[in-house]
Amino acid sequence: MTHVSPAAPRALSLAHFAFYRAYLEGPVALDLPVLADLYLNSGKDPRKVRALLRWLQDELAAAARRTGDREAVRLLRLPKSLGAAADPVNMPSLDEFRETVDVDGVYSEEELRALYIKQYPNAVQTRQERRGVRLHTRRLDALRRLQTAVVEAPQLSHALSGWFEPAIAARLEAAGAFSLQQLVDVLNGFGERWYRHVKGLGREGAGRIVRWVEANRTTLGPLSVRVTQPLRSVSRKLLYAERSAVSDIAPLEAMTMPATLDGSAGTNRAPHDRNQTGAHDDLAAIHAWLKLYDPASHTWRAYRTQSERILLWAVLEQGKPLSSLDVSDIAAYRAFLSNIPVNWIGARRTPRWSTHWRPFAGQLSPSSRASAHAVLQAFFQWLTDMRYLDFNAWTGVRKSAEEKEAGRIKAHHALTRAQCDHLLAYVERTAGTATGERARFILMLGMATGLRLSEMCSATLGGLHPRWVDDQLGTAWTLSVIGKRAKRRTVPMTRIMMEALRCYLRARGLNESPEENEPETPLIGRLENEALTALASPALALAFKKIFEGAAGDLVESDPHAAARIGRASTHWLRHTFGTQAIEAGIPLDIVQENLGHASPATTSIYVTTELDRRIRALESMG
Repeated sequence: MTHVSPAAPRALSLAHFAFYRAYLEGPVALDLPVLADLYLNSGKDPRKVRALLRWLQDELAAAARRTGDREAVRLLRLPKSLGAAADPVNMPSLDEFRETVDVDGVYSEEELRALYIKQYPNAVQTRQERRGVRLHTRRLDALRRLQTAVVEAPQLSHALSGWFEPAIAARLEAAGAFSLQQLVDVLNGFGERWYRHVKGLGREGAGRIVRWVEANRTTLGPLSVRVTQPLRSVSRKLLYAERSAVSDIAPLEAMTMPATLDGSAGTNRAPHDRNQTGAHDDLAAIHAWLKLYDPASHTWRAYRTQSERILLWAVLEQGKPLSSLDVSDIAAYRAFLSNIPVNWIGARRTPRWSTHWRPFAGQLSPSSRASAHAVLQAFFQWLTDMRYLDFNAWTGVRKSAEEKEAGRIKAHHALTRAQCDHLLAYVERTAGTATGERARFILMLGMATGLRLSEMCSATLGGLHPRWVDDQLGTAWTLSVIGKRAKRRTVPMTRIMMEALRCYLRARGLNESPEENEPETPLIGRLENEALTALASPALALAFKKIFEGAAGDLVESDPHAAARIGRASTHWLRHTFGTQAIEAGIPLDIVQENLGHASPATTSIYVTTELDRRIRALESMG
């Protein structure tokens, strides 16, 4: 259900009074749209400006009635021409004269007017002109009285509808900003291009809103530099400093720890003279651990995520350094991961420098909690082995049965042979273009090798090698890749996969023979500048997702169940598909383990459980 906020009365600001005063003071041929845009950031649409002026005149008269100032009601309703000054172009107004000769308010109104007429005798030449000057002065006085009585500075708690014209307020409210505080949060959260999150609002309109907020920074506070400058021109140091000032929940690179919580005197620290990490506090110890891994790898990002989460939790929730956590704290953290508070959760893919960034994107599944347990247990063990910690508190807790089972459930994230056939048929229809040939090759590569996403991205043509097998098979090809723990392994490349690669290389404008190209040429390249630039992991994952979603769309009517499974699939499902189908085909466990790059046979054995489905079908067939 759409949230509809009650419309607040439109407020009168200092800018409105300044605009109307300038309107009254201006010449008959005044360019009103220019004046309105100057004072109110309203734009220069003549129709909108005329409507704004009518609204302002009505509001000023209504405000005068509310305050009981009957003279102001009458004076502000008079046509502009009845109160015009005698020669506003060549002489100052009475207000301007006052600011010049009577800054401290020494003269009375009559004395000041007498001085004004004495200095500018041409200002009043006829009775009608003298009356016009008197009306002009009285009208400005009435405007000044009204300003003192009704003007209110905008406050963060005020409704948007009280400060913006209805059409603009409606667009902002549709984007979830109902108050000035929420508007400021949107601006600071999304930066210079915040208006892309507001339907119907363009750059020019957004600029007027930003200028208005900046003009009222006394009560609304300063905006982030990201709102007023392009992101590329703002230093990361400044970005992180700004977001840290908003929330204590900061990413690893923006964290600053008080001396009492930095871990330099943690209760679980090993003797400092035995410390082999070179780190003197917990934050430095985490960075020392992360240096062991490639910053471009999925492993590094996953390890950073887990280490920053527990460090933040230790400091903000437990009030302890990371190096003071004991077994009971680890148990408390595991309970925290099972029910994460909402203030720790933010939208997925939010920039890490954004004030909206949070360490979690939602509640964790059992498999995600199991992964966190495994990573952090290994991290604490490394700290213990390096004599930074005295004891690994994670050895005192165990995974739950649900978490243990979650690892086996992953084996069911495998596509059936029929679903694989449908995917292959789908990409065959797009073959012939660079995009289509790439789609066919990457799908075959994932299905036939079980490579990880990061391994596909880092592979090069130089990793392909021909190898004589026997008289029956002749020459076969293998691909050398670097997997987890920087371990290099070799995976076979089938004949049909190599043929798909040759078609893909031709579509890229490269030699179809892998060895005839530069060795550093990426195995999978970008559509632009294919030969030189590797496809990054997020982009390759998106390319796979497009294949899955497109193929699923073809099955929605004929096989909704298969369409749903294919539509949910990710790149990693192909890894599970390879493992499952290899075991079903009778390939020995050690060969599957080597191809997948698993450190332990126990990890590969999860695919053996999928044989249960085959056994069930076999027994059912017996009647």
